[in-house]
Amino acid sequence: PQSRGYMAVRRQGVGLALEQATTDTLCYVADIQPGGSAALSGQVFIGDKVLSVDHKNVSGLQLSDVGAMMGGAAGSVVTLGLIRTTSVLFGPEREDLLEVR
Repeated sequence: PQSRGYMAVRRQGVGLALEQATTDTLCYVADIQPGGSAALSGQVFIGDKVLSVDHKNVSGLQLSDVGAMMGGAAGSVVTLGLIRTTSVLFGPEREDLLEVR
């Protein structure tokens, strides 16, 4: 008979606090944990809207579902598709893809 080994994997986020105005809007970055993966990357900013997680569109998903998709084993990589306004007064929104470990 074969034996199966199971390893407990501690799930870890990227150090972002997300908020969502209503369930039909995109989640956005409300806070960035100092020392967390997102802060250390220097690529995520408060106000960024989360469009995708690991290339999966998250439009229409609830905050808890989006947050769960960002978690993984320590050291794993997550790719975030973010919508960012380049300038409050003049710039259009643009989409950026970035990897956060």
